[in-house]
Amino acid sequence: MRSYREAREYVERLLEIAEQGGEVEAVGKELEELRQTVESSAAVYQELERARRGAKRAVVEIAVPLTAEQEARLAEALEQLLGAPMVIEQQNNPEIIGGLRVIVDDTVIDNTLRGRLQGMLASVHQAPVDTDTGDVQ
Repeated sequence: MRSYREAREYVERLLEIAEQGGEVEAVGKELEELRQTVESSAAVYQELERARRGAKRAVVEIAVPLTAEQEARLAEALEQLLGAPMVIEQQNNPEIIGGLRVIVDDTVIDNTLRGRLQGMLASVHQAPVDTDTGDVQ
């Protein structure tokens, strides 16, 4: 893996050559395309490697990033629950006030504060009421 210093020296030499030929803008565009290609290739590699290992991708929507320890515990719990190794992908979701939402394939585990409150509200609306006393049964 090249260090930042090596990459900087390479780009500086490349720009010197580009300046001589009046192609600085074209080189900049090519480098940007190369960066995007490398990022895409890294994502494809991760996806293929995960599939090779039989692992599943768990998208975890959170308000505050999980620590490495929390992420490891969550991956372990999901592996036990869903029967496959997990690769956690954290996504910041500003709508989540507290808790987290986990999405693995078609499975959604909503352990957000909003989700729990909505669940409580739904259960209150579904609870039978004694029409004589008005008490919830």
